[in-house]
Amino acid sequence: MIACPDKALLRRMMRQARASRPSEEHARCSQAICRHLSEVPAVAHAHRVFAYWPMVDRGEVDIRPWLRQAQDRGCEIWLPVVEGDRIRHRRFVSEDELKAGSFGQLEPTGIPGEPEQYPEIVIVPGLAADLRGNRLGYGGGFYDRFLATLPLGDEGSLVVMPIFAQHVIEQVPKQPDDIPVHKLVTEDGTYDCMK
Repeated sequence: MIACPDKALLRRMMRQARASRPSEEHARCSQAICRHLSEVPAVAHAHRVFAYWPMVDRGEVDIRPWLRQAQDRGCEIWLPVVEGDRIRHRRFVSEDELKAGSFGQLEPTGIPGEPEQYPEIVIVPGLAADLRGNRLGYGGGFYDRFLATLPLGDEGSLVVMPIFAQHVIEQVPKQPDDIPVHKLVTEDGTYDCMK
């Protein structure tokens, strides 16, 4: 496990580790993560999920099979749209209506708007995490600002991060406005954080 107090250096290390992962291993581990994601009861029974469309070409866990499966069972999937320094969510209808956003991520082009109720599950991306749920994002603070607007935990949304086991490290440097995740889902299984 890695411990590095410098977030910028840690981001570079994690990006390099992701880039060096062979495509077959990426696909195999992503499939296992999707399977474990489906085994989390709260996730499996959720009716409304805020997620993200993965940038597989940049090494993010490929959760697209899980997104399609959840949508097929009737779950509302909402994907982020970057607006200035914030993210908002739009309902995901189909892959045909996705377009490249400001950071190269695919975003839905549907009618702007938020769901009438909070999501049961928020699935977040990132470069690394530790077992306390501290998450290393990409440096823009978009998800921390968004999560700060939601009721979280027992009374609100469950925050879940799909991540390759190699990127679960000893300690992620934490700042006061960083919001930890509740669960990590890796190819090896699911970890409850914040205990």
